[in-house]
This record gives sequence, structure tokens and C-alpha cells, in this order.
Amino acid sequence: MMDPLDTRRGKQGGASGRVKRWVRDAFGLEPETAVVVAELTCTKPGCPPIETAIALLEPGRSPEEHRVHMPVAEISEADIAELARSRARSHPHDHVTEETNA
Repeated sequence: MMDPLDTRRGKQGGASGRVKRWVRDAFGLEPETAVVVAELTCTKPGCPPIETAIALLEPGRSPEEHRVHMPVAEISEADIAELARSRARSHPHDHVTEETNA
């Protein structure tokens, strides 16, 4: 969950916007598909301390979620391109959850 007092928030906003644009381009999304990018923290054993969840909300379809095991500010365009390639190989027509340690 995001801390509203976190001083990285402004930095994340720019990074989230970049990641959304890269996802939209790499996944070839329609304009009506919403892209949500959220940085999450986890304190459970074995869970990455910070990961980024990327949700695709396409009208008439089940939500599609992807997770990248790094902070949003560290995600590169190449990471998103690899996520898109993995998605295409695994489920070319289905919406599923994908994870990467990019």
C-alpha cells in the first residue's frame, strides 16, 4: 500500500506515467483499455519487499494483472517489452496474471 507521506511519490508519478505509456505501446492496447500501475510493499516472508502491479482494465473482459518484482522507478522499457513478449508466448488470446523478476 502506498504511504501518502512518502517523499518518493512525485518521482513515482512520473515513473508510473512512463510505465503506462510503455505498456500501452508494447501490449498494443486499445484507447479504451485503462492501465493502472501501483507500487506495492510486502512484509511476508519470501515476498519481494517492493513490487509493481500493472493492471489492464479492458471493457467487457476480466482484468489482467502483471507483477514486476522491482519498484516502478526502476522498471525500464526493455522490462515492459519482455513482459509483453512473455504474455504473447504464454497466452496469446487470454487474460492472465504474469510475473517477472525483470
